[in-house]
This record gives sequence, C-alpha cells and structure tokens, in this order.
Amino acid sequence: DTLDIFGTKGTIHIPVLNDGTLFVKTDEGERTEHHPPHQNVHQPLIEDFTHAVLAKREPAVNGFVGREVTLILDRIYGEE
Repeated sequence: DTLDIFGTKGTIHIPVLNDGTLFVKTDEGERTEHHPPHQNVHQPLIEDFTHAVLAKREPAVNGFVGREVTLILDRIYGEE
C-alpha cells in the first residue's frame, strides 16, 4: 500500500504503509521520518481510549474523527 498526500505547502509520500517510513517535502526542504508501526496496530488506540475513559478526557481519536475517516473510506470505495 502506498499513500501520497498533496497539500498547498508540501507533500508526504509513504511508499509502504506498514513500513513506517515517510518522505516529507515542504518549502523548507525535504526530510525522511521513520515511525515503525506497533506490533498490534490497534493496541495504541485501545490503550488511549481506555486511559481517556479512566481520566475522563477526550480520546486522541474521538467519534467525530472516526466518522469522518469512515466517510472518506466510503467515498474511496464508492459506497456513498
């Protein structure tokens, strides 16, 4: 899986989503970042949600964000 994001101030290129390496280009230059995925891709989100409930705070990915991501995925797969 490859992902390219084009913005007004730069681009991000991720050649392999599960690898964790991304290339960022902006007016300030280019850089490579490495964000190795967690062994269990869902565990960090579950841990954050659990901590949010216990601390009575908003989780990093709330219901609004989750719904927006689902709407985008629906459009990508033509399921509007």
